[in-house]
Amino acid sequence: MLNLIQAGTGSTRVLVVAYFVADRAALLREVSPSWCVITDVDNANGRFARAPGPGGVDTLDDAMLWARYKSGAFDVVGVV
Repeated sequence: MLNLIQAGTGSTRVLVVAYFVADRAALLREVSPSWCVITDVDNANGRFARAPGPGGVDTLDDAMLWARYKSGAFDVVGVV
């Protein structure tokens, strides 16, 4: 499951896809407010909540499409 942490601004944005983030506030302090930031949910054991593959962990393409759906259309100019 993806979570939108920060939508960002502008027609072009850097997309931050973060996994296993313990301190989201610290992450947001390190990135530009114009960047789009999403996270993937993981379980308490430090493993992905879903298995990789179809119907499991989201691919980068899935993450980009979802970020655009949740925060408006934008061109991804970089992925961090």
